[in-house]
Amino acid sequence: MVTRVRGLVRVAEEDIMVNATSVEQGITFLMIARLRMTSALTVG
Repeated sequence: MVTRVRGLVRVAEEDIMVNATSVEQGITFLMIARLRMTSALTVG
């Protein structure tokens, strides 16, 4: 039972880590897209 709970906690921590990394990637992607848009507007 204890090992089962630890396994669930470990899976939850991995899910949180994956979600955090995906959120960070999404934020960086949006920032890069915004920079590209602004640079395209200023150049264009």
